[in-house]
Amino acid sequence: YERVTKATLTGSAKRKTNFVQDRTIPEAFRSSTSDYTGSGFDRGHLVPAADLKHSQREMNSSFILSNICPQHPWLNRNYWSWFESFIRQLVLNSIFEEVHVVTGPLFLPNDEGWVKYKVIGNNNVAVPTHFYKIVVAQKANEVFQGGFLIPNSTFPEGRALIDFVVPIETIEQHSGHKFFPFLKDNFQFLRLHPNEKQRQRKSLPEKHLCSEVECGLVKERATNILNPTRKKT
Repeated sequence: YERVTKATLTGSAKRKTNFVQDRTIPEAFRSSTSDYTGSGFDRGHLVPAADLKHSQREMNSSFILSNICPQHPWLNRNYWSWFESFIRQLVLNSIFEEVHVVTGPLFLPNDEGWVKYKVIGNNNVAVPTHFYKIVVAQKANEVFQGGFLIPNSTFPEGRALIDFVVPIETIEQHSGHKFFPFLKDNFQFLRLHPNEKQRQRKSLPEKHLCSEVECGLVKERATNILNPTRKKT
């Protein structure tokens, strides 16, 4: 979990280069840096280091391996990085005052109904089939939310972010976690099947994140993410 504001994104903390084990986890369940060596997978951050410039301590903590998952190199260095930048721009462009994000791995069944995944290293670190982000953005008395589910693989970089929108309940069902339950009584969550190909902004409920900002090509690094169809007030 992370809370993103202009303050958390501002500072002089330096990015650390060394990943370290999480000593709070029993040794039998820890991953190590050697697990990733020669595996073909990157050490992918869950909470991005770039979001923690306000504190060297927090920046360093983002390199603890419990904040890391095996991520496909293309995803880590491209689409996922662009997605992280998109979220930062939500506050840097003053569209929202603060954004709350929960990120995690998922292990989902394939088309045949089997859950299959690779393990790497001597510690058999599981490689997720997907990653999710739950995003809750706030400004004044308005709250906008969205669930996103992205495969841990390559895919055309021209895919719009809205293609990866799924109901938050879908992510809850597969992860076993409840996210921001205090919102459930106030807002209707988007209900789309994960495999539904046609997703139009006009079908999104009023309080969905993608009804407020343009969930388009994240490769553009969100330089202009205000929804052009949004009514001026």
